[in-house]
Amino acid sequence: MPTTIPALRGQFGATEYYLSTMSIGEFVKTVRLPRELPGWEKLSIEDRYQQELNLARVRREIAPYFASDEHRFSGALVLAVINHDKMAFEPLPNIGGGRNPVPQLYQSAARDMGFLTLNGNEILVPLDGQHRTKAFQYAIAGTDDNNRPIEGVTSNIELANDQVAVILVRFDAAGSRRIFNKINRYAKPTTKADNLITDDDDAMAVITRELLGEDGVIPASLVRIDANNLNKSSSEFTTLATFYDCNLAIVNGLKIVAQGTPQGMSEPQRELAKEQIRRVWERLLDSVDLWRRSLSDGTATGDQTRIDIRDETLIGKPIGQLSLVRGFMLMREKCEGVAEDELCDRLNLIDWGVNTPMWHGVLMNPNGRVMSGRGTVNRACEFIAHLGGAKLTDEENQRLREHIHGAEWEQHELPAPVA
Repeated sequence: MPTTIPALRGQFGATEYYLSTMSIGEFVKTVRLPRELPGWEKLSIEDRYQQELNLARVRREIAPYFASDEHRFSGALVLAVINHDKMAFEPLPNIGGGRNPVPQLYQSAARDMGFLTLNGNEILVPLDGQHRTKAFQYAIAGTDDNNRPIEGVTSNIELANDQVAVILVRFDAAGSRRIFNKINRYAKPTTKADNLITDDDDAMAVITRELLGEDGVIPASLVRIDANNLNKSSSEFTTLATFYDCNLAIVNGLKIVAQGTPQGMSEPQRELAKEQIRRVWERLLDSVDLWRRSLSDGTATGDQTRIDIRDETLIGKPIGQLSLVRGFMLMREKCEGVAEDELCDRLNLIDWGVNTPMWHGVLMNPNGRVMSGRGTVNRACEFIAHLGGAKLTDEENQRLREHIHGAEWEQHELPAPVA
């Protein structure tokens, strides 16, 4: 049946478009994903204009947000209209049976205000927003395409009453492909630091922000928030992303919540976690000599000290800092009966110099560059724990030597612990 909706008409380059709203209930009944169109699987790569759906991301991140967050919101979705031949736009000045219903003062602006009529044969396909389209379906139903419950998603029927903005463009294969390509190519993903600054759903992100500044453990001015790395001239002590990962390692090491669930902590768990994380940081920042020196002067006069320590030592660098925190938490676990003060004394006995040979294959490449990646941190924290007196099992010892020395691991022993 024909449907008439209020709309604004716009022109962007060669593309005419219409801006309107739809209830999400009507949206999920009307809009079809590209892969649901007849013959889609037979189209060539050249003819296709959509990426494959990442359903795991829809289930894990987007659907839970739409289903449970009362402050949920979505930007406009761009829809291509297939079978648009009889789609018609009627401007306000044309309505009224020959008598212009719009006062003279508003007639110029009203030319692009009016009503869009769809005759009922149109097919609406998202050029931008297919993941949100699927998430709307999952959030309302509470189940996925196979009718299986989605973890963290309880069916939210009220979502169907929400209204979402839509931008309608007439479909043609080449034009739609260009629009999709440009929208997605030039869309800049938010960085990890951006997400940590704004995310209120991740309990660990909230804790990380609360532990910065006057009431925190590190001055906010000494934590870089606009990048995930520090360069040679950076005056900061660490990065926001590194600080977050360290806090996550502390919570997992203290076993405050089940492994892998810190981001979803309850309010009481979050407060407990924050105070426990604070206690660990205060211990480390007061007892690890190089870190105490780095933070002793938070003003510009202390910048060169931080720069020098980062240039000369591994724990002045973000990856070394994360490795130390994780190594310390592993030492707490494996060095039973040893006080934390003693563990910190052992950390101070370790030679953290970037030119120290024992770090080759652990945190340093033979070419003198610092290694990176999660595997590097996993290996380095075990190595640090060993140096600090944590007794590794024979299997752990062998695995660590294999990681560091490769096929020649049997010819090498780990350095003697400092304890």
